[in-house]
Amino acid sequence: MKVFVTGVNGQLGHDMINELTARGIEAIGSDITDSYAGMDDGSAAAKAHYEKLDITDADAVKLFGRPVLGGFNRQGEINTISAEEVADRTRKILSENPEGRVMIGADCTVGNAPLANIQAAVAAAHGK
Repeated sequence: MKVFVTGVNGQLGHDMINELTARGIEAIGSDITDSYAGMDDGSAAAKAHYEKLDITDADAVKLFGRPVLGGFNRQGEINTISAEEVADRTRKILSENPEGRVMIGADCTVGNAPLANIQAAVAAAHGK
């Protein structure tokens, strides 16, 4: 089995590659940089096959033919814009992926997001 891990330059993606590899599963890492830019610690994540891919790009999503996680940018957009803007952004993400091949996500940046922003994204995703 092969697993494609997005966000491999961050801690979660890095750790996921290492865990999958430790379990004997081939993992391919991806992020928005031209080459792997995570921790250079000699681990499996630092050595894994890497593919540049911006999962917030609708054309990139079409490459997979199945759902991917993404949409909101990695700079904490969901934390800083209004709930109304979150709802508008959610609708835009979904309209760019009419086949329903995207799961709305905000990378690892939702820790400080106001609850109203999370609720707005959920409501917009459900057509409310």
